[in-house]
Amino acid sequence: MKFKNLSLIAGAIALSLTAVPFSVKAETTKSAPIQLAQNPPAKPPAERGIQIQLTPQQQTEFRKIDNGIRDQVQKVMTPQQLQQIKTAMESGKSGREAFAAVNFSPEQQAQLQKIFITSQQQKEALLTADQKAQLARFRQQNGNGTSGSKK
Repeated sequence: MKFKNLSLIAGAIALSLTAVPFSVKAETTKSAPIQLAQNPPAKPPAERGIQIQLTPQQQTEFRKIDNGIRDQVQKVMTPQQLQQIKTAMESGKSGREAFAAVNFSPEQQAQLQKIFITSQQQKEALLTADQKAQLARFRQQNGNGTSGSKK
């Protein structure tokens, strides 16, 4: 069970490192969607995320949180670990694969988990009630009930 949680956290942080925001693809409420980050096209629909209409202000706040995640994660990691990820990604591995290959100490694992949960809670706090309901339905349908702010 611990391994499953750790792999979920590692995957989520890896996505943050590669600029994939949260578990949503941001779109403006205007007719032309603006995507904050692109997912690789080979991912199955459940991994691509849910389409939630974010306001420009929400998009800006999500970007700030994502940038903060990257900064915090880099502070937790050693220079050798950062280089290991960089090298793996340069050799063609995805951010998720590169991150999953790093051996973190139990202290680092706890710090990374805290960073991820806090950032997820910050993002969820920015969502409207309707957006939260959409996200809850998506998680229920896809078995992704790993929210740090379970209610």
